[in-house]
Order: sequence, then C-alpha cells, then structure tokens
Amino acid sequence: MWLTLIRICAVTFVAFAIGAFAIYRSNRNAPHDLKLSRWTKYAVFFLIIHAGVIATLIGRRASLPMFALILVIGMLEISRLKVRYKFVYLIAYLAFSGMLLTFVSEAATSAVAFVFIVTAAFDGFSQVTGQNLGKLKLAPRISPAKTVEGSIGGLLGATVVGIWLRGLVGFTIGSVISTCVVLCGAALAGDLLASKMKRIGGIKDFSSLIPGHGGILDRFDSFIVAGSAWWLILRLISSPV
Repeated sequence: MWLTLIRICAVTFVAFAIGAFAIYRSNRNAPHDLKLSRWTKYAVFFLIIHAGVIATLIGRRASLPMFALILVIGMLEISRLKVRYKFVYLIAYLAFSGMLLTFVSEAATSAVAFVFIVTAAFDGFSQVTGQNLGKLKLAPRISPAKTVEGSIGGLLGATVVGIWLRGLVGFTIGSVISTCVVLCGAALAGDLLASKMKRIGGIKDFSSLIPGHGGILDRFDSFIVAGSAWWLILRLISSPV
C-alpha cells in the first residue's frame, strides 16, 4: 500500500502544483473574495482527493463505507430538489449508485484508485484550464462556466496522469489513452447531468456541505458516472477488472 501511495502522491503533488500555479495566474486580477474562494476550493479538493485515495488503498473495509455514505448523502440532496418527476432522477441515481458500489466491491483497489484519480484530474485540469484559457462555451444553457478549452485541458491532464499511473491497472499506453477518453467523457456527462438538475431545480449548489464546492453531488458527480461507466463497459466486454 505505502509504495503505491507514494507513487500516486508523486503524481498528485505535481498535478496540484501545476494547479496552484494556474490558480495564482488566474487570480492576478480577480477580486479578493473570488481569490479566497478559489484557494479554499483548491485546499479542500486536495484533502478530499488524498483522503479518498488513502481510503481506497486501505481496501473495501474503508472504501465501501466511504462511497456508500457519499451516495446516501447524494440521494438526500436529490430528494430535496423541487422538480417535477423527481422519482425519475432518483431511479437513475440509484442505478448509478448500484453500479458504482458493485465496481468498488468487485474491482481491485488499485483500479478504483486509478478511476478516482483520473476523474479528479479531469475535474481539476478542466477548471484551471477553463479559468486561464477558456473562451468557447461548451454548454452555456446547462453550465455557463464550462468551456471547450477547459474540457480539452482536463482530458489532456487526466490522460497524462493516467499514463503515469498505468501500472495500477497494468494497461499499455494505448489502452490507458482510450480508457482516459472514456472516463473523461463519462465524467463530463455526469457533471453536465448534475448541472442540468440544478438548473431545473433553480439552485446553484446541491448543498453547502463542502466548503468551496457545494454539496456531495457537486464534488462527486463526475466520479459516480465515470465509475459506473467503467463497471458497465467491463461487463459488456466480459473483461476482468
């Protein structure tokens, strides 16, 4: 576990250092409140990612309760939405939750850690790239802050991280690249789906549980869909995790 954790931290620390520089650059002309918000979000994101990695590497006795708690809180956040046909969202969410928990319970801890980190890298690099280079809106009616440039930056950053950590899953570089494309696509879909629910419900965040991020679904929407997609694809092609 410790050697794997050191290998992962060697990647995540570099990624967060790049992120810190990007935030510093984008904050140069930003108002004080926005600067504080960005750094708070960065610090909390750092803690969440590394706590998640450690829990995952400990094994199912830590990762299953952690992700189960995350999913239960997420369900409560959806249940609070004031939208029509809420039961449809809840049924879809339960389906994703079941797939994710099955993935976490069946997959090797290293595979869960790989998906978790690649998804987090996509989220982080998408945001900092969008803040610094973003001009072309990706889905302005659903999530005005998301840009094409940000998504491309997220994909490139996540792919580099995935290649660096390919030993966790024993993939070739080509397999890692294709896997990262799929995971990032699923992560983006999860993010946009959550944004759509918030827009329909007329809210900015699902809750205020996580400082700088909002609710559980504001932070983990990408991983819930990406982890579910990983499990579903593996089932469809009948390949071992």
